[in-house]
Amino acid sequence: MVTFLTSPRTAPELRRSLWRLQGFQFLNGINFTIALGAPMVLAARALGAGEALIGTLVSFTPFMVLLQALAVNAAERHGHRRLVLAGWGTRSFMILLVAPLPLLGRWLPAPVSLGILAALLLAFNIIRGYTAIGWLPWISRVVPEHLRGQYFGREQLFVNAGVLLALAGSGQFLRLVDGAWKYSVLFLLCWLAGLGSVRFLAGVPAATTGVAQPAAKAARRVGELLAACRTVLACQPFRRLMGFVALNNLALAAFPGFLLLFQKDGLRMAEGSILLLAGCGTLGALLTGLFWGAFTDRHGSRPVLRLGGVGQLAVLGVWTLVAARLLPAPGALGVAAMYFLYGAVSAAVAIPQAKLMLAFCPKQELTVGATLHGMAAALCAGLAPLLWGLALEDLNRRAGAGATWPFALFFGTSAGLAVLAQLFLTRIREQGVPPTYQVMVGLVRGWPWRVVANTGIFGHNHAPRAAAAAAAADSAGR
Repeated sequence: MVTFLTSPRTAPELRRSLWRLQGFQFLNGINFTIALGAPMVLAARALGAGEALIGTLVSFTPFMVLLQALAVNAAERHGHRRLVLAGWGTRSFMILLVAPLPLLGRWLPAPVSLGILAALLLAFNIIRGYTAIGWLPWISRVVPEHLRGQYFGREQLFVNAGVLLALAGSGQFLRLVDGAWKYSVLFLLCWLAGLGSVRFLAGVPAATTGVAQPAAKAARRVGELLAACRTVLACQPFRRLMGFVALNNLALAAFPGFLLLFQKDGLRMAEGSILLLAGCGTLGALLTGLFWGAFTDRHGSRPVLRLGGVGQLAVLGVWTLVAARLLPAPGALGVAAMYFLYGAVSAAVAIPQAKLMLAFCPKQELTVGATLHGMAAALCAGLAPLLWGLALEDLNRRAGAGATWPFALFFGTSAGLAVLAQLFLTRIREQGVPPTYQVMVGLVRGWPWRVVANTGIFGHNHAPRAAAAAAAADSAGR
């Protein structure tokens, strides 16, 4: 397979940086899957957490991204790379402190254990949220614009390979092992993966050769930052993209966590089986990330967002009917298939979102734009699990044991919000991109081989004209 990572036309410095970024993403996928994903939810449940507390723990991750607003001056003064390395290196030690908690359950009351767990996860997410502002601006100075779709596709491949390994390994481990110490082992592995990921990241420069690195800026006053925010928000395409991302996160941010609880409590599935089946979602993103990245570079971001949104609606619709008992509970193969589809369409949404953010944001205010984009996404992504956690705990108490209609209400409402997000997507315009229906017609006529081959991921160099022109301009500039 010939890609921009293996092509002899890719500069050696850029190629080395890209491979290091992929190594970071692989280990980072293992780290955050255990620290913030299904293993953490199951560990909290084993310590006695209810739906409200689990929803609160899940909401920490997006809510703490709001702290990016406080890090704008630090990022511009000290550099995006330095800020990210400091944050990712520090946060992993919070998980090291979580590791003993499952072993102390017999000596510590459940409220104390859960309080310590919540405090440490909050600290982990505060560090992550404050320093995450530097990630996309740093990437924009390492990866040339005409390669970003492919890069984000490969990023999905490597990060989801790490997530899949973490879920499959954790699921098999939990199936074979009894005792609270099993969660301590998982958290120790999480800490080691976090340290390893930073070692990869430290080898990536602040910018590749030929890409201008902005000089350090003096701290800006509040009035100056507000003026920069107004400059960014005056850009209509960027503002509309923020609205779409916020709505989509409000619809889907709570879905993965509470789907786990529905499978455990509503369908009576074993913990190990839940994690192994959830890994199929990661497999879907892993196997399709390269395709979506190259497809986005060739056909544009908006059609891919539409395809991903339709797939998300299909998954939400099926789970709504299952929870309402209008469809029979699926077997392991059916659950695996829905997870796989959800993973694939989630990758289809994530890749073009990142590319459009970098394209629509005014270049002179990329740090401020990344902050506003992240805050809009985080606010809705944090509200969803927090509010639904409180609501589901109350509804489940009223419904009684064995009732699944509260989850049907949750899945159905999420589907309704996803429909609103798709309606909002019609307001986003992308220059040089055909209407979505034309791309869909091409998909139907050319599927499957021609569509896959034309993305270029199997060595066919069918890059879009815009990308070719950007590459030529970049070469001329050097």
